[in-house]
Amino acid sequence: MIRIGIDLLYEGERDYNFIKHFLRNSNVSIRDFPVFKERSGSGEQYVRVTLPERLKAFRTHNFIKSNCLIVLTDADTISIEKRKQQLQKECLEKGVDYIQDGEQVIVAIPRRNLETWVQHINNPSIIDETEDFKEKTTDEECTIAAKRLADLCRNKSEVKLPSLSRACNEFNRRFPTGNN
Repeated sequence: MIRIGIDLLYEGERDYNFIKHFLRNSNVSIRDFPVFKERSGSGEQYVRVTLPERLKAFRTHNFIKSNCLIVLTDADTISIEKRKQQLQKECLEKGVDYIQDGEQVIVAIPRRNLETWVQHINNPSIIDETEDFKEKTTDEECTIAAKRLADLCRNKSEVKLPSLSRACNEFNRRFPTGNN
């Protein structure tokens, strides 16, 4: 089992809880799990403008190789690539290099939002990344989906939702499970 320290950057409480349940059911042992921090305003904006300082702090304090920064932000109505470009631009404007190969940083970008992932995980026939499922998704469904996603990623199961498949692949690349 991999034992790591975690830093999280997320839009809201539902994202935080999803990551928490996902990691607790993955092949990862959390040394220090951050507590949820309430914030107001746009979650996407918070993640975007905060990422450069979090990357800088992560790099400064990442003298222990077993630390990881996990970023979860929705694509909303734009593409995943466009959201990534916005994150890269924000870093560039603040003089911070974007994520480098080999860094223990995972950026997960659900297309359209986290609730899209939840609906797909709980009902794989849903492959719609444009519909907004936010109001149609309960916190309990999110918890169940996070646990299922941990199994899907660990077992390298096929995931048909493109943004979710990318996130699983990214997680497995950073935290190999040995289930090759």
